[in-house]
Amino acid sequence: MTRASLFDDLFPVLFQPEHHSMSELTDDLDLYVKVPGCGENDVDVELGEKLITVKAEASVDGFDFTLNKNYLIPRNVDRDNIKATVQNGLLTISLKRKVEKLKVKKLL
Repeated sequence: MTRASLFDDLFPVLFQPEHHSMSELTDDLDLYVKVPGCGENDVDVELGEKLITVKAEASVDGFDFTLNKNYLIPRNVDRDNIKATVQNGLLTISLKRKVEKLKVKKLL
């Protein structure tokens, strides 16, 4: 076992630099943020004008976890349909795309 894999086994989530990932489907964007040891009461998600701010704090087996991240909201997102849930240490922020009407321009 290498030193790096031993470290990863001992501290699987708490000290990994990447705490988020994004999945893009046809009509949705889902942002996944690792929040180990956190429940809904430990996580704050705030919707600003251009940013989503995620703050989380928890203590897991004597280790303190703190997260304070900002994520830029894409322009094509319907701000009225943004939802957030926390389950098993994973925050999921679901963003729905706006349905944009095509503009028809008469050429002749």
